Order: sequence, then structure tokens, then C-alpha cells
Amino acid sequence: MKRLVTKMGIIAGVLVMALAQLLAGCSGSDSTLSYSSSTGTLRVSLTDKPNPDFDQVVVRIKEIRLVPTGKEDLEDDDSGLKTIPFDGPRSIDITKLQFQQELLGTGIVPAGSYSQVRLILEPNPEEGPPVNYVVLVGDETIYPLKTPSGQQSGVKVLGTFTVEAGVINAIMIDFDPTTAVVDTGSSEKNLKFILKPTGIRIVQLDQYLSQFVSVLGTISADSSWTSAIVYILKPGSSDAIAAGEVFAEELEGLWQAPFSSFIPPGSGYRLRVQADGFLPYSSASFDVYSGARDLGTITIEPVP
Repeated sequence: MKRLVTKMGIIAGVLVMALAQLLAGCSGSDSTLSYSSSTGTLRVSLTDKPNPDFDQVVVRIKEIRLVPTGKEDLEDDDSGLKTIPFDGPRSIDITKLQFQQELLGTGIVPAGSYSQVRLILEPNPEEGPPVNYVVLVGDETIYPLKTPSGQQSGVKVLGTFTVEAGVINAIMIDFDPTTAVVDTGSSEKNLKFILKPTGIRIVQLDQYLSQFVSVLGTISADSSWTSAIVYILKPGSSDAIAAGEVFAEELEGLWQAPFSSFIPPGSGYRLRVQADGFLPYSSASFDVYSGARDLGTITIEPVP
């Protein structure tokens, strides 16, 4: 039996993107940036949750591009793609950022709706050690991580998020290696790892988080569904502190999608799920003060 293919423990690589609109007359602003009523500041950071199987998961990021909604088919060099200023290429070992953040870049982006983030990666050289690779726990072997299209059109992370002018906006890009890092080798002695964007999700937050915990779970139904929006509601409020879109896959007769959201430590949170054709789901309140809170499998019921 192969190691790690679908039985890997939890690991999550997260790009944290915080967009803060500069208020008129605010002191301490960055004089190198210019603002308008229709733009905001985008800060891009990277973080991770602990995992028991990988000693290293390294990607070499060269560029970060945002795709406005409705412009998903733009060519790689089209000016309609918004590029975040980034001091790259830079090698990032995701596993070393356990509930910590590494700032990648800061830039100005237009307000509006976005549907995709493209991570442009440096290619592995034809000769010499790879720059995108994994190392397993207890095994010092460096396994190249194949990244199809990651060097041209980029690793395409799907999910809608909104940049509102004049308010703080934030998103996290969550890597789930159970589906994002796949072993395509023919045996345990022939491990070949590939990076797939289907295991990467966007989570929108209501603020940039300097300290955070995570909420995990799986949305499940015994009838077909495509996508759902998962909200984490603030204590005593119907306002969301985090929201993200998840996409279902069929597995043994069930349509399921894992989710994870990132919030400040605290109590009184509630989970809400909305999917077309299904009754809204709302959980009882729960607390999470450190690490991760696993809510298990959440079953949604079709509208009668």
C-alpha cells in the first residue's frame, strides 16, 4: 500500500491576503502607495497547520495574480490580471509555518469581485535538485513536486471573494494535501508527487488575523450538489467573521467537501452552510481557544 496518497494527516498551507483601504487623513500611511475610493491595500502572507507525514513541502513562488470575476479566460500576460508586488522567486516551506504567517507582498488592487488567484511557480530544472519538492517524515529523500501549468498560467485557485472599498477585506488560500498533493507513482518505491489545485480553497475573512485558530469539518449529502458557502458567525451575531466556498466530489455514494476556516481564539461561534437546493444548516455554538476544532461531518438536507 502506498504511503500518504489518501491517508495523510491534516496539513494546510494558507495564503493570507488582507486588504485595508486607507482612510483620509490617517497617519502612519505608506507614502510609496497611492489610493483612491475604489482601491484597497492587499497584504499577502503564508501560513500552515501541523502535519504528521511531511517533513517539508516546498514551493518556489515567482508571482501572484488575481483574476476579476468574468475574466477567467484572460491570457497569462493580459493587463486585466492584477499582480501583487512580490519579492520573488522565493522558496517557501509550508510545513514550517504552523499557525504563523510569512508576509509575501503588499499592493493596491481595485475594489470588486474576484474569482481566482493564480500562483506562478518557478519550474524545476531539467538537471540538478528540484525547487518544488516534498520530503517525507523519516525519509531524507527529496521527491520532486510536479506542478502542471504552474509556470505558465499558474496554479489556479478557484473561489469567489470580494474587495470592498473603504473597509478591511481578507482571504486565506487553504491547501489540503489530501487532495492537493497526490502520489501518482506505481509503488512505494516509485513515489511521484503532483500538485493539484482541486485541493486548494479560498476563505474570506472580515479582518487580517495576527493570531488565529482553525475550524475544520466535512460537508456531506447523499444527493448531488456542486458547491456550498460555509460561514463562521461571530458570537451573538448573524455577521460572518469568515466565509468560503467549497466544491463537492462524489465518494462512495456521498457528495462531500472538506472545509477549514480561520478565526481569532474565542467562544460562542456558530457555523452556517448554504447550498442551492438544500436547507440552510446552522450549528450550535462552539468554542476554540487553540489549535484546531474539528466539527466532524455535517450533513445537509435537500429542500423538500
